[in-house]
Amino acid sequence: MRRIVGIIQARTGSTRLPNKIFLDLAGEPMLKRIVDRASMAIGLADLIVAMPESTPQLYRDIVARWGVLLACPEGVAEDNLAERLYTVGVDHHADVVVRICADNPFIEPRAIDLLVDEIAHHPELCLFSNAGDYFLTEWPNGIGCEAYHIEALEWQYKYLSAPVFLEHPHRYWHFRNLIKEPKCPREWNTRLKIDVNTRAEYEQALRIYQKFGSNVTFEQIRGYLNEANLA
Repeated sequence: MRRIVGIIQARTGSTRLPNKIFLDLAGEPMLKRIVDRASMAIGLADLIVAMPESTPQLYRDIVARWGVLLACPEGVAEDNLAERLYTVGVDHHADVVVRICADNPFIEPRAIDLLVDEIAHHPELCLFSNAGDYFLTEWPNGIGCEAYHIEALEWQYKYLSAPVFLEHPHRYWHFRNLIKEPKCPREWNTRLKIDVNTRAEYEQALRIYQKFGSNVTFEQIRGYLNEANLA
């Protein structure tokens, strides 16, 4: 049986919304919300927060208090997410790496498990995704994730050097149209975007958490945004 590891890639150096992973979402940092929700997925053997080596000790200590595994691999540039993903995967003996973005405070555990089931049945070296950021997708942007066989990450680590592919590991596979998606459940089939990259998107996420709490569902989010004419 292949060992499947979830890795939340997080860094404090966001340019559009500095230090966004530690912005408050109704009593908890956004990164903590993601950790809590991803931890409910049943298909992950381990869940690891992967941060750059340059991450200040203050932030490392905060994450460590949450009881989640923390990895800050040495010698990996902050913008080289591809190497960090591969290195942490190897260090934790992963056969499959599920990449969870640190700007998805509404990650759905069931979406993680649907993707895990998809990659478990396909040996292809490609991108497995329900992240909702691919132009042909039926998934909303902000509740899913990506998955890679470790062999795909190794190939990418060895042979891709363009900075855009190092900082955004999924873009090579998008460019080549090498993507497999699980079928999107009917109740989630919409192109709604609910990840957090800007101040306005953060403020929207904060309002949603204040209204519905930590166990907010995608159906509640969509209903709220429809009522506010924001969907």
